[in-house]
Parts: sequence; structure tokens; C-alpha cells
Amino acid sequence: MPRSRYSAVEKLALITEFQNANRCQVRQKKRSRIQQQEQYLQDNVLDQQFNASRPNQAWLADSTELVYGINGQYKVRLSGVLDLYGRHLIAHRLSETETSNAEIQVFQ
Repeated sequence: MPRSRYSAVEKLALITEFQNANRCQVRQKKRSRIQQQEQYLQDNVLDQQFNASRPNQAWLADSTELVYGINGQYKVRLSGVLDLYGRHLIAHRLSETETSNAEIQVFQ
């Protein structure tokens, strides 16, 4: 196994320095989330084949949390839908919270 170039302390110092310089935050995963209702899984129809031969054949959706302001005091959620044929954004929405209604409204 190759040895790391940096020790754990050096890595932590580099990460801290990067965060302070770029004012970004690394969010820890929440492991104590309680599932409130049953989630339905769909088949993976794309199977990692991200090519489309015509418009509106396959869309991808994703959302991310954007943190801004001094010390990251403000947060907003950006949700978007991408058409794989032209690789362009066909819909987007900014919302204050991550809710299923906000995600559904991107498609409407």
C-alpha cells in the first residue's frame, strides 16, 4: 500500500487553510435521519449510458445546497433538470429548503 505524502495533521491543516481561503464548508453526513415514509426505488434504466439520440429521451435531475454570505450564514437549494441530448439545462429552481414539493416544481 503506497504511503501518503501528508500526515493526518498536515491534511487537516491543508483542508482548514483551503476552507478559510475559499470560505467553503464541508457538511458532515447526517447518520441519524429517520425515514418518515416508505421510499420507492425505480429501475436503473440508463445503466450508466448517458447518451441520447433525440431530445427529451432522457432527463437527469439533481439538487445541491449553496452556502453564501459571511461565515456561510445563508443557504439556498438549487435544483435543475438536464436534457441528455443537448446537454443543456431545461429547468431550474431556487428554494429555501429541501422538500419534495420544491423538487416536483422543477418539472412543472
